[in-house]
Amino acid sequence: RKLQLDKIHLDRQALERNVRQLRQVVFEMTQLCNLNCDYCSYSGDYKYHRTHSDLSITFETAKKAIDYIFQLLEPRNEKSLGFGFYGGEPLLQFDTMKQIAEYAIAKFDGWDIRFSITTNGTRFSDEIIDWLIGHQVDITLSLDGPKNNHDAKRKFHNGAGSFDSVMAGLNKIKDKDESYYTGKLAFNITYSNDLSLSDIISFFRDNTLVNRNTVRFTHVNLLD
Repeated sequence: RKLQLDKIHLDRQALERNVRQLRQVVFEMTQLCNLNCDYCSYSGDYKYHRTHSDLSITFETAKKAIDYIFQLLEPRNEKSLGFGFYGGEPLLQFDTMKQIAEYAIAKFDGWDIRFSITTNGTRFSDEIIDWLIGHQVDITLSLDGPKNNHDAKRKFHNGAGSFDSVMAGLNKIKDKDESYYTGKLAFNITYSNDLSLSDIISFFRDNTLVNRNTVRFTHVNLLD
């Protein structure tokens, strides 16, 4: 798909004014996802949302964005900026994500640079975990409570639930660095009315793997 630039009007002054106020830059790493969640806003069931596709950001595009942003932010007194990685599932583009992060660190040399990622938690290899810990990346991970709740909606493309994969990854992170695990990892619950709210509450209260972390809550809205 090509962006029809001739049909888009950008007010350069307004754009630059907004960029100069940035506190965080979020890169959509890819529109691909290795899960096929029932309620996903990109599933094709929502009229005004995009669907999953094979589009992914390139390092060259991200580099141009970072250069442009640095040019506008460099004069300001507040030398801090956050970089976020989103998807799809951003860890499907881990190599590109690493390139972007390392370039941002070099470009904004001397700045307080922070990284964050939103992930489904199914891609935690040792290499990825070590890199996330090494860069103190804030993680927001989708987890919908106990296995019966989570697997009801958050499935791989073959229909298998993803709960066991997520929990295995969480254990690996905690085993490597418990202080990072409790301090840098937060959970996002997506709740729909056909799931058990009491089971979710019990899980996040009683399960020692998750009950010391920050929990956020999103309710599924049923829209045409």
